[in-house]
Amino acid sequence: ELGFITYHRTDSIRVSEAGIAVAKEYLKEDDRTLAVPVIIVSVLDDQKQVAVSGAAGCLLKPVSRPKLYEALRQFAVEQGENSAIADDLTKMPVLVENREESEGTAVPETHARILLAEDNKANITTFTSYLAVKGFEVIVAHDGLEAVALTKSDQPDLIIMDIQMPKMNGLDAIRVIRADETVHDIPIIAVTALAMAGDEEACLAAGANAYLSKPVRLVELVETINMQLNLVTEKI
Repeated sequence: ELGFITYHRTDSIRVSEAGIAVAKEYLKEDDRTLAVPVIIVSVLDDQKQVAVSGAAGCLLKPVSRPKLYEALRQFAVEQGENSAIADDLTKMPVLVENREESEGTAVPETHARILLAEDNKANITTFTSYLAVKGFEVIVAHDGLEAVALTKSDQPDLIIMDIQMPKMNGLDAIRVIRADETVHDIPIIAVTALAMAGDEEACLAAGANAYLSKPVRLVELVETINMQLNLVTEKI
């Protein structure tokens, strides 16, 4: 996510939150890139980090093409005659999001509660931030035993279950949940980072309703969530 051209002139650079240190330590210390504006793309609204990095601004994920172009257009206008991209961007039409970017990702009207069973801190931050933007309430379980306990106590509308979990793996946690009559019908999306042949079948056999392999596309995750929640609604 870092557009960096070493020997050619560039007018702007986008960098993810993982590249804040790069923006601070390298881009702003190199004479060839010192004057190049940097725009950070992040799931977190951390203006302090933006200021420290020397970036010109920050866009919150998910960033659609219209939002990105509008941010660049606005930046070009603010830079005025000093920006080489001003003329091109101010003439650029505002684009409409395509079907892949917009369909299946609308903010749900019900503000459904989701239990995220995940032990990786980076994944927790990414998933919870994105799902919150989409209007979901997220509860986090850091291991399989906690996932089972929170399922019983909080009665979530849907569960995202990582299979590689400490204390109790995701497959066993799914089986325990399916054996409990009070929560057995909650839809479960199984997620695994070690995708191997037969994994999807094993997850579905354990009781999962859907299966996704990491790295998970956030748009696909929300589409799957909405599909499962819609199926539950249709049964009521």
